[in-house]
Amino acid sequence: MVDHQEEQKALNRGRRSIDAEMTFPVAISKAMVWLLVTLLGVTGMLLSWLCLGQMETSKTLVRMEERSAAAIEQNKMFHQEMERLTLTDNRLSLELKELQIAAARHGWKGAE
Repeated sequence: MVDHQEEQKALNRGRRSIDAEMTFPVAISKAMVWLLVTLLGVTGMLLSWLCLGQMETSKTLVRMEERSAAAIEQNKMFHQEMERLTLTDNRLSLELKELQIAAARHGWKGAE
């Protein structure tokens, strides 16, 4: 038991002597290492956050591009339908004029 206490005291004296040996350059070196590790950690976290943000932005851009392509396709279909309806309207207008001409001729022939 006494040997154990003596060993503990010697161990504590050794620790104190190691702590007492910390000089200013050693303390600055340790502080610089901690600062460097902290800066690298913060930089890593910021880069990770930036990468995740970029991934979300690229997903949003892909969705916007898909919607844009769908809108362009709908616009093409709309214009095709408008052309079809315009042609149908023109054809019906011509038929109506032909019917009006035929009715006028019929009325003119009937008046003779």
